[in-house]
Amino acid sequence: MSTELHEPKPSIISNFLFSTLSTFLTILIPLLTYPYVARILGPENLGRTGIASSFTNYFIAAAQIGLPVYGVRLVAQRRSDKKALERAVSELVQLSIASSFLAILAFSIAVMAIPKYRSEWNLFLVFGLTIMTSAMNMDWLFQGMERFRYIGVRNAILQVLFVVSLFLFVRKASDYIVYAFLFFAVGFATMIINYAVARRNIKLGFKDLSPLKHIGSISVITLFSFLVTAYTNLDFLFLSLFSRIEEAGFYSISIRIARIVIAFMATLSTVLMPRLSTLAETDKEESTRLLQNSFSAIALFVIPAAFGLVAIADDLIKVFAGAQFTPAVTSMRITAWIIPIVAFSNALQMQILIPQQKEKSMLVSFSIGILVTGLVLCFTVKPFGQAGAAMGMLVGEASVLVAHTYFCGKKAILTIFARKRLFHYLAGGVLCGLVAYCISQLSGVMLIARLILAIAISAFFYFIFLLVVKDDFAILIIKSRHKNTG
Repeated sequence: MSTELHEPKPSIISNFLFSTLSTFLTILIPLLTYPYVARILGPENLGRTGIASSFTNYFIAAAQIGLPVYGVRLVAQRRSDKKALERAVSELVQLSIASSFLAILAFSIAVMAIPKYRSEWNLFLVFGLTIMTSAMNMDWLFQGMERFRYIGVRNAILQVLFVVSLFLFVRKASDYIVYAFLFFAVGFATMIINYAVARRNIKLGFKDLSPLKHIGSISVITLFSFLVTAYTNLDFLFLSLFSRIEEAGFYSISIRIARIVIAFMATLSTVLMPRLSTLAETDKEESTRLLQNSFSAIALFVIPAAFGLVAIADDLIKVFAGAQFTPAVTSMRITAWIIPIVAFSNALQMQILIPQQKEKSMLVSFSIGILVTGLVLCFTVKPFGQAGAAMGMLVGEASVLVAHTYFCGKKAILTIFARKRLFHYLAGGVLCGLVAYCISQLSGVMLIARLILAIAISAFFYFIFLLVVKDDFAILIIKSRHKNTG
């Protein structure tokens, strides 16, 4: 693992591979650890950690002051001038120290002001420390310098240590604070390693600097980041204030599964696109075609995934978290529909709105999301608990998608969404769900075997259906595969 910041610029392929490694770890680690954690901690203590983590996220977003975006951009601009780079990094470090202090102070006041949180002060104390490690880890420096190999290898080593420590030290339900501490430990180790590597390569100073000149540039990014954090964490906030802790525990399982699937689908479409791009090299309308293929790749996977999760929710919850989390099936069948909504919303954001520099429109979208989510949660969480939280997030995410669609414009939407393909995926998704549900009802079959059969056979029927209706995008994938291996 090279720790030199000013070594020759890495290749695009190298950056892609190590960036994919980090993304893959964010999917793999929860898959490996969450089933164990759920069974050990149980719904109540898993709910406690979910509530504390979600509440802390608000203050992490504030403490980071947009540096994960602004810092990367500034470092990339100054990387060729070492003196300018050192000055810029030093100024951003000063800002992160100040913002971390203020965020931790505000967090402490908020925890002590809310009785439900004050009674769990020791758990919130541990999560509060992650505000510092998240805001001051300097990952933006290494991303701006394109040291994805260093980031990927470091993350892999620390995540392995996290998994080993988890199985060694989290052994009973009362170890939920130890579980929280392990997240802080990984963050703290990341921060210390990054600072050590940074100091070997650049000189960090604290005199004759002008950190406040960056405030104007980071304010919009900070607001944007905070709005996203606000509406994506409202579910646990409302559950913590208006429902039982166990409801938060049940909900944490269903929303965790949904987010793992979203991340997995994003990775699939990312891996698929370079292969598809080789087929469009001679096309005069390459960019439009690639954009349409990108959205088709997302729809191809997320639509049947939603139908499938609804069908196998009962078996999936039992395998993933254990029988004690069976009530989570209710919210799982609602959060499953968040998957295609978020996938399309993120795609519109990353591939149309951001390239067209419509950040202000995105701020409006997320503001609408907060208002709609908060309004629905006000009426649903108290009477329906976890199901109410899931309904609130579903309607809120849908409102963001509608707003994104409006700001993209009718012409762009009609161009990127191939209606014939969407019809194929919807019809195939229904078939996928029906097949999965029928298999999940089989008796006399071991639970995990039945779950694997349901996923495999329904996926097989889905792709056979796409070939029968001669879906051009499914055929394009097969052709690209043959071209790649031929």
